Amino acid sequence: MFHEFAETFRHTVSLRLDVLRKHLQSSGQDHAQVQLEPEIKAVMLEMLANNFFGAEISYEQLRHRYIPALERMIEHIVRDTVVNKLGIPVWMLPSFTRRISQARADQACFEELTDLVLATRKDRKGLWKQFKSDAPDEALRSNLKVFLAGALEATTSYASWAISHLARNPTAQEKVFEAVKEIHVYTPENLDRARYLGHVLDETLRLTPSLYFLPRRATADTWVESADGRKLLIPIGTHILLDIWHANRHEDHWGVQATGYPAIEFVPERWAEMAALGRGSKEILHFGFGHGPRVCPGKHLGQLEVGLVVGAFVKMFRFKAVNPENLAKAGVSTKPSDGTLVDLELR
Repeated sequence: MFHEFAETFRHTVSLRLDVLRKHLQSSGQDHAQVQLEPEIKAVMLEMLANNFFGAEISYEQLRHRYIPALERMIEHIVRDTVVNKLGIPVWMLPSFTRRISQARADQACFEELTDLVLATRKDRKGLWKQFKSDAPDEALRSNLKVFLAGALEATTSYASWAISHLARNPTAQEKVFEAVKEIHVYTPENLDRARYLGHVLDETLRLTPSLYFLPRRATADTWVESADGRKLLIPIGTHILLDIWHANRHEDHWGVQATGYPAIEFVPERWAEMAALGRGSKEILHFGFGHGPRVCPGKHLGQLEVGLVVGAFVKMFRFKAVNPENLAKAGVSTKPSDGTLVDLELR
């Protein structure tokens, strides 16, 4: 299954490379300054829509029509969750303002994209041929929309952060290149053997997780007892936020004594150190995909997608961050504040 996925991705990347080569040739330069986040987002949506679901949507349509609509939709969802007192989504309101008109147009665009990936089901294109269910199409729409918007947002964040960190760490970048340079077939097994790439991705999720908190609500009165015997009552109905961002940077759990390196620094080597110390998987949880019964169902697909994108990118390019600081911006997910702005050149 993944072999087909990787082959169509290879075709996608080949087309992008041709555009870049022509640009460099016409400009007479050997490098280009590129903001990578929009490009990563386009590749990620193309992987989902065309590679995964078997649709045939052009890059221009994805980049200039569907992605802007999805971005605005996600922004509306976040804003409405916080400030909407009526509980009515903005795109369901009459078009009193330009903002509402745009929201309604974006919602229609999102429905159109959902139609395109759902239409391939009847011909069992893409990975629909693996889908064993007699559920009617309409029963799948809401899940597909979460898949398209949520997976696009989270995997773009994940890949953008990984490349952003490597752009500020040339030594780690070259180590990733050494790990992937002989990979010609991007199978899960080959990606697993690229150990240092795996450490980079783990460190990326630890230090800069896509989702910086996990929201929950208590469904029963619950007593929590700490290791030193203190107790705390969480009443039913209480909203609870697991603060992933700060938990993953806590010195007691991820710092020098626990891992050999400061908790707030990007150091992929800490994962090899912890493995050498025999630290078990439950001791080094970073909650990048959540954990337990509500772990992200797209975890393994997301890891494969990001491993594929980051591994292929390092194999093809040398790149350096334009801005020295790697600051964060936060919306529904976290992303590098400069949009992953890099100077890059073909290897």
